[in-house]
Amino acid sequence: CRECGYCVARMDHHCVWLDGCVGLQNHGRFVLFLAFHILSVLLYLVCVLPFLWRAVAAALPMHVHDTSQVLRVFVLRPILPLFLQSLFGLGTTCSLLALLLEQVRNVCGNWTSNDRINGTRYAYITISPSTGRTKNLFDKGMWANVREFVGWEGGREEEGGWQKKEKIDYRNLYDLSEVTAAAAR
Repeated sequence: CRECGYCVARMDHHCVWLDGCVGLQNHGRFVLFLAFHILSVLLYLVCVLPFLWRAVAAALPMHVHDTSQVLRVFVLRPILPLFLQSLFGLGTTCSLLALLLEQVRNVCGNWTSNDRINGTRYAYITISPSTGRTKNLFDKGMWANVREFVGWEGGREEEGGWQKKEKIDYRNLYDLSEVTAAAAR
């Protein structure tokens, strides 16, 4: 990682909010962090918006023709901070939802954000000459990728089990002396 100077197995990205790298050890927790943050802000909005709506409706006359009346309601009553918090929460939720959807997309294809950004640098990412689409050689199919991400290795043998594929040891996939030598070139 250029930011923190560590070699991180299956590095996804360096997160400025967490001040650290998201990789093999904490990628699942990062995705859960995003999901629970979105849920908590949505819960906040579900609780606050009805109160905000009732407060504004009670303070305004039935037919408002003057925008200064609306501004007066927001400024003279303690509604403005709540309204601004709600706007911020809504904006944050939209941004984090986009990030969560990108992470889910990456998990389904066994990608990392680093792979998507720097894909042409890595030998395990190829481009099909016929379609022009990128292909990740670590992609085992959507469900197998999700099971690997979650940590489920396989099903019970008496139930047929899942198709067994070789588990990838991302910590020992590359010889670090080769990687540092290639980076020095």
